[in-house]
Formats: sequence, structure tokens, C-alpha cells
Amino acid sequence: MAENTINDLLTKTVEELVEIEDNVGPVAGDEYVQEKLMSPIKSIATSIFSNTGYKFLNTLTTDPNYNNIQTLLNSNVGGTAFGTNLTLAVLIQKQLSDGAMTISINRPNTIISSLTKDNFYVILSTNITQKVFKDVELKIDNNVVLTNCIIDNCKLTCTGNFYISNTKINNCLIDTSILEIRDLCELYNNRIRTSNSLVFNISYFNSKMLNCYTNKIPTNESNNQTMEFNTYAVNL
Repeated sequence: MAENTINDLLTKTVEELVEIEDNVGPVAGDEYVQEKLMSPIKSIATSIFSNTGYKFLNTLTTDPNYNNIQTLLNSNVGGTAFGTNLTLAVLIQKQLSDGAMTISINRPNTIISSLTKDNFYVILSTNITQKVFKDVELKIDNNVVLTNCIIDNCKLTCTGNFYISNTKINNCLIDTSILEIRDLCELYNNRIRTSNSLVFNISYFNSKMLNCYTNKIPTNESNNQTMEFNTYAVNL
């Protein structure tokens, strides 16, 4: 098989590339394009993205592409590609089955995003810390705790209860049984629907909920530092 090279891209015209015959097959055709053009270009892209900390979740399996989010998160990503507090950026390009979308072991210092929160989701089955989620639905298992996270323009759904601590949530739809807000949380411009209760943990007095719509009056409402800016909509 011919050696991968991109030299032909530099030395030949498009017409010559179409006409060329090579030892990759009886007639160059698609096989030539795949072997001599696509493969080296893919190798270059892989090298660039791998070194900068970008990973992609889809049906492909060659780094930086993965077909299982936990395998992706467990991949070796060193250095500080995005600064000291963020070392890995994941883009969900294709919705896979639940098993491939479940985060069961936490990997901090990661941003996970998708093309649209209405069509792409991940499942959080373990406590999560130091992650950024953007434009994705989070299906949260019962009793999961989110700590030191940033969540922007997402859906958060949970059939049970979940808890947040030192976490910022902005422009999200939250649908759960119980949401417990602990210390140093900031919630802005959200719609919060709880079938049971929305709770400010009585042990903390320094969380903020600003310009949110809720269907329940929060328990320990006085612990919300910005309670006067919220609207309670019973049928939310």
C-alpha cells in the first residue's frame, strides 16, 4: 500500500488527482482519495486536536473521537490546554445510547457541550465536581451532588433529588422532585419546576437565586439573598 502523503495535494492539479493511478488499487478512484488524501489530513487533525485538549463524542473510535463518554473522560489529557482550571473540552456530535452517555466516574476540569440541549444528553450517575456543562441536557440520578460546577443553557432533569454546592446555573430548565441549594450557589434566569420542594439548606446563608421562575415557594426562603427578584408560577 502506498505511503500516506499530502505531497500530491501540493504538486498536482485537481484534474491530475482525479486521473492518477497508484498502487493502492487497480484504479485510484475513491481508494486513492481515502489513502493518499483523507488519511494524512485526518492524522494532522488528530495531532492538532489531541494536543489542544479537544475530544469529540460520536460513532468514531480514533482519538480524538470516542463512542463512549466515560472512556473519553478517562483518556489521558495532560497539561493546561485551557488554563489551570480547564484541561479538556468535549463536544457531543452524536447522541448515543444511555450506556455510552453515562458519567460514572468523575473527571474534573472538563467542559462538556453539545450542538443543542434539546437533542443531546448525558447521564450523571455519580457526584460531579469542577465541570462546565453548556447546551446539553443533564439527566441526573437520585441523590447526585454537583459541586464547583458551571451550568449554562442546559436542561437538568431528575426523577429524584439532587443537590448543588458552590455551583452556578444560568438560563436553564430544571425539572426534579427536590432541588437542595447549599452554600455559595448562584442561580440566574432559570425555570425551576420541583414536584416536591425547592430547598435552601438552612445551614447556609450565602446562595443567590435571581430572576428565576419557580412553581414552589422555596423552603427557608429567607436564605436566598436575592429572593425579591423571583417569580412564583404555580403552573410552571
